[in-house]
Amino acid sequence: MLPMQFNYTISGANNIKCIKSPMIVTYSILPNTLPLNASYLWSIDGTLVANGSYTGPTLDVLVPNYFDEYELSTYIRCKVTVPGATYNLSKQVMFIHCSYPYKTIAYPNPATNVLNVEILDEEKNQNYDIRLYDSQGILLRQKSTKGRKVEFNVDDLVNGIFYLHIYDGVNENPEIQQVLIER
Repeated sequence: MLPMQFNYTISGANNIKCIKSPMIVTYSILPNTLPLNASYLWSIDGTLVANGSYTGPTLDVLVPNYFDEYELSTYIRCKVTVPGATYNLSKQVMFIHCSYPYKTIAYPNPATNVLNVEILDEEKNQNYDIRLYDSQGILLRQKSTKGRKVEFNVDDLVNGIFYLHIYDGVNENPEIQQVLIER
């Protein structure tokens, strides 16, 4: 049973400035004492977040970084429904993006079971060779794609720092990104 006064808020970053690479920002309903049968309907600036994994008390937002700079003020909202009542929560967020030097994004970082690599470059039919190395330089995973996204299963890797080498078939040197495996 909820108290008569509903003192729940959305916690998470208010201002996200000049991130050097895309990142995941988590927003949560606090305090986390809502009943188990509560339902959550998240939206970002009026657009429903329809992914089924966002129906709980937390919302993970992938904040991409684009190749140009801009500022965006938006609202993270959550409609919380409990038996007999509905509450609307809102949090204003300012995203300030800076130039992003990479053609790809690796997420989540840190990763637990799956590491996604998404191609941000608009070049069509460009073949990408994506390799995952450990800190000793040993090749652990490799995939080639002409698509927009590659998924690596990393659940059998130990916790630690790893390196993605992304070859675009044009440049001699790969784009290198550091990723963390953490459980």
